[in-house]
Amino acid sequence: MLDPFLLLDDFHSDDPDDYIRGFPWHPHRGIETITYVLYGKVEHGDSMGNKGTISSGDVQWMTAGSGIIHQEMPKGQKDGLMWGFQLWANLPASHKMMDPRYRDVKSIQIPEVTLDHGVKVKIICGEVNPVRNSSRCDSKPSGALNPALRGGTPYGAEPGIILKSNPAAAAGPGSAPASGSESPPARREGLLPRREQRGIISNGVKGVKGPVQDIVIDPEYLDITVPSKSNFTHPVKRGHTVLAYVIEGAGYFDPGRDTYAYEVEGTNYFDFKRDCFMSSETLILFDEGDEVVISTEEKPVRFLLISGKPIGEPVAWYGPIVMNTQEELRIAFEEYQNGTFIKYKAK
Repeated sequence: MLDPFLLLDDFHSDDPDDYIRGFPWHPHRGIETITYVLYGKVEHGDSMGNKGTISSGDVQWMTAGSGIIHQEMPKGQKDGLMWGFQLWANLPASHKMMDPRYRDVKSIQIPEVTLDHGVKVKIICGEVNPVRNSSRCDSKPSGALNPALRGGTPYGAEPGIILKSNPAAAAGPGSAPASGSESPPARREGLLPRREQRGIISNGVKGVKGPVQDIVIDPEYLDITVPSKSNFTHPVKRGHTVLAYVIEGAGYFDPGRDTYAYEVEGTNYFDFKRDCFMSSETLILFDEGDEVVISTEEKPVRFLLISGKPIGEPVAWYGPIVMNTQEELRIAFEEYQNGTFIKYKAK
């Protein structure tokens, strides 16, 4: 349903006991892992000889490809807060055994633009305000469908499914998505303080691209803040999977504001309230369309907007390794056990 994406982990806690054990040395093959830190630090080391620390606002884009062994060790702030996201993106069969690579992107390298209505966008991957063909038809809102019946009308992208989460404190980057958890960890009220302005800031800016490029699934990864009583429109590519994850605040992700135009998964069996006003820890999967439209009322909203080209291939997934067949999985784990897992040697 989320092809090419496999997992989005929102890891955050004020208690170091929840994350300090981290993720000691472990393998990956067949995927890319993208770690984005809001607060705290994550120390990284891998079999290619890469070592480093990503801090608040930094991104680690790691392509496991044919195989990499690494560790990720979270370190919270002085007050104990550790908060970030890890996204797993699949690789097609043609690239699952590509050479691994590691990109450490510092916050100062990530452009942040200010658009109309005071909307602020951090561009990790993708492009904001691309020059558009003047002959393109304007988008129109359409009724969204259950993803099982995905198709819809040929215009605007509206939510196809809403997932409202209530995760317990995650152990750190790479943990499995939580479900049926008892209670969320301590959170800070209001929007996260925005880091000091860096990069490009300009109203009416055109064609600003993020530092991460040349990725197989042609992804987009944006961190967007829409002020109160404002709106934001962003073009998306037809045929791509498009999702949004609300970090803080609340907003409308459905221009029609029809709570029954899409499927909603509640937080528990007795969740009877259905609201198209999306708040924190909500994942929105958009239906087919040319653009997404987000609007706010009294509160601002901060969210991740992520998209990518679906692969459309079989998925054989066990733990940190994702291949196309069970036989490929068997080979991968056998190679890990007998010491022949790493194909690319550090130079």
